Amino acid sequence: MNRNEKIDPFTLIAIPPEGELLAGFVERYARATCERILPSLALTVEERQELIRQDLELHEQMRQDSRRYEIGAAENWQYANPEGSFDMGLNSTSYAEMEAHALQIHILGLAFAGLFHIFERQLVMILHRLDYRRQGGVMKLIPAKDRHKFVGYKLALDIGGYPISGDTETFVERLRLIANIMKHGTAGSILSLHSKFPEMFWLGSTKLDIETIQLTPGLLLETAAALARYWREFPHA
Repeated sequence: MNRNEKIDPFTLIAIPPEGELLAGFVERYARATCERILPSLALTVEERQELIRQDLELHEQMRQDSRRYEIGAAENWQYANPEGSFDMGLNSTSYAEMEAHALQIHILGLAFAGLFHIFERQLVMILHRLDYRRQGGVMKLIPAKDRHKFVGYKLALDIGGYPISGDTETFVERLRLIANIMKHGTAGSILSLHSKFPEMFWLGSTKLDIETIQLTPGLLLETAAALARYWREFPHA
């Protein structure tokens, strides 16, 4: 290669199926999370049946000896109906289902962070390969302070003529902010996410934190599909 040759835009050469391989990996990651991991965290039929059995047993004990359990208001040793607590849904089954759902949401949040990390590492691999072919002429285009940051990788792609733009940029930016929140819990990222994507938060919520962010398996799959489209349209590097 002529060292005086202009290096913008990049010249990309690779095995044709590579874009499909990169795309397929992020899609499989998202599908595995939604179709295998998340369902595995829900209560099984057997677990639910056992909890119901325990609830019914406790319900009967409370019915027979309400004073022992001190359920309801106590006035002159007159106790309220202990069955009322069960009527309100305060039983082992409900608590277990809430805990299982909370665990699913937690794992889903980590899955978003993982998806961003995978995409970022794919970009790094491509850019370093280009840098090698260009004899160090690619990474030096990125300011030194950003050479190991996503903003720097994104800049290099912009310079090379293969920007992350349009709908893909929207998905990637939202994913980046979610990943930062899930990994670091930073207030700045939460504020940025709310500013750019207010629909991500529960309607009517008065506080901004991890607990009020609406994450769904559908959004994870949609985001993975957007990343996959980027790689399928990318001139194989």
